[in-house]
Amino acid sequence: MKRAEVRFFKTYLPIRVFFLIIASIWMLILSISNIVWMLYMPNFLIIYYVLLCRYSCYVKCSSEIMQICYFAPWQKNISITFDEVKYIDYERSGYNMFADKRIGAKLFLPQYCYDRLIVFKSSELKKIEYVNINTIIFGFNRIVGHLKAINKLK
Repeated sequence: MKRAEVRFFKTYLPIRVFFLIIASIWMLILSISNIVWMLYMPNFLIIYYVLLCRYSCYVKCSSEIMQICYFAPWQKNISITFDEVKYIDYERSGYNMFADKRIGAKLFLPQYCYDRLIVFKSSELKKIEYVNINTIIFGFNRIVGHLKAINKLK
């Protein structure tokens, strides 16, 4: 099967990650001046990370391979070789209210703040891998467009 020539591209980390870093430094400075901030700092940073920065990553794509590099060191980076993949499907986060494939949302409150790639490996449909991705705005649209161009999107 002949693949379309697709240029290499890279998405970037979401700006929320940089706000997390700035907020942690700012709260550390405030906790030095006032000990009460020491009580608020861990709670705020954990809630902020879980709600907005979980699965933050940047994605490097070419016509042969997709590498997903996560911001958090405890999340394992993922490399997807397109030769091993039968097809890929996707689900959009709850923040995209008009998406055709959406991860569940309760009324107008988003339940998840990340998008998901569903990778079906080889001809066995039982080999399914869920890859959660949280990139910059419109970064996931570039990934979906790239997958359409190489005919791997379901």
